[in-house]
Amino acid sequence: MLGEKIRLLREARGLSQEELAEKLDVSRQTVSNWENDRATPDAVKLGALCKTLGVSADEMLALPAPEKKRTGEGEEKKRLSKWLVPLLVAAALLTVAAVGLILCATGAIPSRDVASSVVIFTNETVFYLFLVLGAGCALAALILFLKRK
Repeated sequence: MLGEKIRLLREARGLSQEELAEKLDVSRQTVSNWENDRATPDAVKLGALCKTLGVSADEMLALPAPEKKRTGEGEEKKRLSKWLVPLLVAAALLTVAAVGLILCATGAIPSRDVASSVVIFTNETVFYLFLVLGAGCALAALILFLKRK
């Protein structure tokens, strides 16, 4: 790659290998070796080469930017979507629990006993039910979030 760049810059300046070699105080064979990537110029010669060809060392040595890995981007999206549904479900349940707690705390749920064959539900038991549901959802969301990292 460097050799090809040297050759292209030399030809663009209208210099032969012999002429460039003379300006750099090296042999024509050395220039040929550089251009064919059989050798690389040392730091001193590289500086002189850049000056002679009218480019900076950064331009001379610049490598093409590496392509982004498509697979890495896809894997990140897969990992995110893997946790998106559980987090949304936990957030929805947490919202329901929070609304239930607010309704119970403000007395918006009418106070009456609902009899069933097993348990009698009162405002207090419904309040604690929402409290436990909310705490469980918050804990589940926290665990899922920490696992994601």
